[in-house]
Amino acid sequence: MKLFYYEIDTGNFGDDLNVWIWDHLLPGWREWDPEVTLVGVGTLINAQNLLPYAGHRIVVMGSGVGYGGGTIPRLDPKWDIRCLRGPRSARLLGLPDSIGITDPATMLSDLPIFDVRERSRKPIFVPHWQTVALANWQEACHNCDIEFVDPRGDAFHVIGKISRAPLVLAESMHAAIIADTFRVPWIPTRIGRHFLAPKWQDFLMSSGIEAEIEPMHKGSIRFPSRIGPISTRRLSHKFQYTIHNMYAARDLKRALKRSAFLSSDAILNRNKERFQEMLIKARHDYG
Repeated sequence: MKLFYYEIDTGNFGDDLNVWIWDHLLPGWREWDPEVTLVGVGTLINAQNLLPYAGHRIVVMGSGVGYGGGTIPRLDPKWDIRCLRGPRSARLLGLPDSIGITDPATMLSDLPIFDVRERSRKPIFVPHWQTVALANWQEACHNCDIEFVDPRGDAFHVIGKISRAPLVLAESMHAAIIADTFRVPWIPTRIGRHFLAPKWQDFLMSSGIEAEIEPMHKGSIRFPSRIGPISTRRLSHKFQYTIHNMYAARDLKRALKRSAFLSSDAILNRNKERFQEMLIKARHDYG
């Protein structure tokens, strides 16, 4: 079997965990049918990504619909959609809500490779991987007695940090998903322009949570991209970096005072049981 997931040169733990998570969830999958591609963890379902797979066999296990300019793929008869991240993705594809179970990362808390017997002392902050360059978050977190966790780091290391934290401030959706499954309270926030609220709705709906995701910085951060025929892109980036740096520590402190979330044990356990049932059927059908 082949694997499709989003590979980023700089790294992003929510995508990079694909490299090893399926060895735990579907042992032996690499030796299964070579004509089938497993669509992995991530917001991968859009017409742009799946166009190369038209007429080819794929199996989808927990991916979400999004990106790709908002394009929704036309379902191919050869595609086997076993599970999606949440009901929103199922509805966009014209499928029953029951297929929108949960994100595969929810199953990480069942893996013995993570030792969470001891909690760390400091809350942690995990931004979206494209937000890291907007400010000196390391310094801002130090000034707030928060630990900055770079989402571009090694996936196993980042997940370990999240699993042992007392509280997670998350712009990264997978930071919130992983915190939730390890029963760590989390506070969602949005910072950069790459924040995609609709994909969060999938996770929130499947977790039975209603939440408004507030921006971390409430002020207006705008700079014209052009002045007449002159591009000001570089100057705009410098301007945004300066503004974010000026208020980063203050904004982090304010964000940490917001209400934290945690799905109910009953919903989490139900989702994990349903996902596990789906994995067992997949092993039977493809293994």
